[in-house]
Amino acid sequence: MPSVSIGERITYSLTQFIIESHEIATMSFQRLVSRQLLKSNTRLVQGNGMAISRLQNSLAPSTQSLNKNLACYSTANKKYTKAQKGVAGDKGTSGGSGGSGGGRGRMPTVPAILAVMSLVFSAFYMFKDSDKNKEMAKVQKDELEQEKEELIAMLKEQDKLEKESKDKTVSDKDGADTEGYVPGKIVSERFSQKEIDEFPFDKKTVVFVLGGPGSGKGTNSAYLVRDYGFVHLSAGDLLRAEQKREGSKVGELIAHYIKEGQIVPYEVTIGLLRDAMMDHKESDKFLIDGFPRSMEQKVAFENGVTNCKFVLYFECIEPILVERIMNRAKTSGRSDDNIDSLKKRFKVFQNESYPVVAEYLKYNKVCTVNCNDSVDKVYSNTKECLEKFK
Repeated sequence: MPSVSIGERITYSLTQFIIESHEIATMSFQRLVSRQLLKSNTRLVQGNGMAISRLQNSLAPSTQSLNKNLACYSTANKKYTKAQKGVAGDKGTSGGSGGSGGGRGRMPTVPAILAVMSLVFSAFYMFKDSDKNKEMAKVQKDELEQEKEELIAMLKEQDKLEKESKDKTVSDKDGADTEGYVPGKIVSERFSQKEIDEFPFDKKTVVFVLGGPGSGKGTNSAYLVRDYGFVHLSAGDLLRAEQKREGSKVGELIAHYIKEGQIVPYEVTIGLLRDAMMDHKESDKFLIDGFPRSMEQKVAFENGVTNCKFVLYFECIEPILVERIMNRAKTSGRSDDNIDSLKKRFKVFQNESYPVVAEYLKYNKVCTVNCNDSVDKVYSNTKECLEKFK
């Protein structure tokens, strides 16, 4: 048998130990990743994916170090194998003492021993880091679970509030009289259902005129009536007239909403617009100014009356609108021409009315008019819009 030194035996044994440790570490890492994937909640896939990615990234340096050290140790192992062959070759020439001397001459080098110890420590820290990252992944999952529960609770509360707001009757608001208001039903105080059913709404051309308060909707609509023969129906004017009409069943209700800068229930507004259209049986063209002010109104009008041909949208910056309204307030006598109501009306327009414009833009049914210019320039742009949709 060839004589092998104790150092070489230690080196060989450590080689086998490190190789086996590397295999065990690899299997453990694979099992760890598998467990993390199996524990992932379907609603937290993204969060857990990030945790696993961090785990893999944190293990990468240890794995690279292990592979590097294995390469170094592979070199040392080859030297050990070569040493064994050398001992076998020296048996017949140098004798036992020569073999022993040769064995001592082939003791493992310091780099080889350091490589082995580096492998041992790499394996140890890899397992340690695996446990640490496993705990981090668990903490992150718990945090995501908590955030999910908080979000679900918040959405449920929001749905509850919206439902309560919709279910709450208008009669709860400052004692407003709601005798003529039936939620979900467009009623008329002047026409019978038979007259309404027989009126040819589908043969009429309807143009919606939208824009912020003070943008020039009324002024330009009056010019279009003069030059093109439209019938101008202002939703705001109709509501204010109905509010003052003696015997109106919805006058008090309308007054409350106008004062608060809120949108009057669509059933009331559409009922007044429909009656006004029926008052002009001979006309085929209608400009409906300041309507629809919400997606709910848009849908209800198109389902209950007729579709609009296109939308004239008067666009103007807010400072100019404020200046125009405050100047108008000096002579208009309108209850909503004040700074408090104006702020509410701007907010309502941005949150509820502009989405109507955005919806019609999808179907190329909007013509936008810049209202920051002079009255004549604005009307010139308005006529150009009208020509496009003739």
